[in-house]
Formats: sequence, structure tokens, C-alpha cells
Amino acid sequence: MSVALWGRAGLLVGCAVCALLTACSTPAPAPPSPALTTVPITSPAPSAPEPTAWSGRLSLSIQKDFSQQTHIHIAFELEGNAEEGQLQVEGPFGTAAIVLRWRPGQAILSQGERNYRFASLADLIQRSIGTDLPIEAVFAWLRNETVEVPGWQVESKPSQGGPLVARRYDPWPRLELRVVLQP
Repeated sequence: MSVALWGRAGLLVGCAVCALLTACSTPAPAPPSPALTTVPITSPAPSAPEPTAWSGRLSLSIQKDFSQQTHIHIAFELEGNAEEGQLQVEGPFGTAAIVLRWRPGQAILSQGERNYRFASLADLIQRSIGTDLPIEAVFAWLRNETVEVPGWQVESKPSQGGPLVARRYDPWPRLELRVVLQP
């Protein structure tokens, strides 16, 4: 895989991770209403903490027109949240080939001794793959949530026993995203 494709893959994964993390917030429970009887009110069980680390494989196919198609396949490890985090894209022998770090107002892609700076994670993704990606929706889909995005169709989710598969049919370029999370 060329250096440019590794960079693009790292950006894509970083954006997807950020979107997932931003889509994971849940509203605080409403306070209980006053009881009219003497039945004790029990507190709901605490929800599981949000994940802060993921690993797996990602595949992205980008079809720019009917004759030109690009495929990106990567293994990744992700830590952090949408505000601040790190994504490592693994090379062919399990070593970190690309490291993406982000925080508010900045995203840095490191590849060996080279560092590439971007204004934001969204900017990095746009420049890497040539189009935007609905990052918040991608992370919601990974969490098995149903989120409608115009032009996109979710074919399967991890809860169905396989990878997340989502396709964008409109507008061009057409995209196919596959993500397999490791337990």
C-alpha cells in the first residue's frame, strides 16, 4: 500500500472513531416523580461506562466514477474520545505505521519522521479521501444504534454477528465502509 493510501486510511479511521465517540453520549435520567403510595423507589442500575479503546479492521471502497475505484484496508487501535484521542494504523507486521492524534483545533498525522497538521479531524478526512464521511453516524452504527443519513444505507451492524457494512449511493463518490471490531 502506498504512503498516500496509508495516510488516507489513518485519517478515515480517525474520523470514524471521533464520530463514534461523539455519538455515544446519553441524556441524564429524569428525577423520579413523587410517589403516591409507600412503595419504595429503587435507583436504576448504572449504565456501563462508554468504551475508550477499540481495535479491529476497516475497509473503505471509494468509487469516484464507473471506472475508477480505490480500496483501503487497515488494522487499527483507537484510544480517547471525539475531543482528544489517538489512532494507530498498523503496518503489515503489526507495528504502528501511522499515528493520528487529535485535540480541539488540531489533528496531526504522523508517518515515520513526517508530521502532517490539519485544522480538524474532519478536514483531515476530507483531504485524505476526497469526500466527507458521516463520522457521528458511523460511531452510532458501531454502537448498533439506528441513525438515518441521506444517501447512506446500513446493510449490517456488529450486533447481527458480522461487520458493520454501510454504503453511500448518493452523492458521488460512492462509498462502502466495512468495520470489524475485535473483542
